[in-house]
Amino acid sequence: MGHSAGRRPIVPPATRFGNHTYYLPLLTPPPMVDVEVVARFTLTLMRLVSFALAFGLTVISFQAYREKKTDTLQFAFVGFAFISMGVAISTVITQLGEEADPTVAVYLQMAETIPFIIGFSMLYLSLYR
Repeated sequence: MGHSAGRRPIVPPATRFGNHTYYLPLLTPPPMVDVEVVARFTLTLMRLVSFALAFGLTVISFQAYREKKTDTLQFAFVGFAFISMGVAISTVITQLGEEADPTVAVYLQMAETIPFIIGFSMLYLSLYR
């Protein structure tokens, strides 16, 4: 009847109620989600949250320093500022490092640790002064 042997036409499933036949639409599976895209988005969101927290600590320590003007609070403020800068720089360097030569990527990663070293050193000084 117009169909090649062994092949049946694709027809949506049907349900009969009395004299009426109701055809149900063909269900297609949902599109596959790219796991890498979701993971990268999650990582970016986590980095944004860590930067927001570090920046919040910087603002709080600056307000405390402005109020009391002590060396301890000044060192804490500078330390948190460098840690915030380190978080921001590490995000940028991670993006650049993916496309860089392996040797350049190592130098970029070394450069990203410098603000953390300075920041934690300043926090150390603020606690032991």
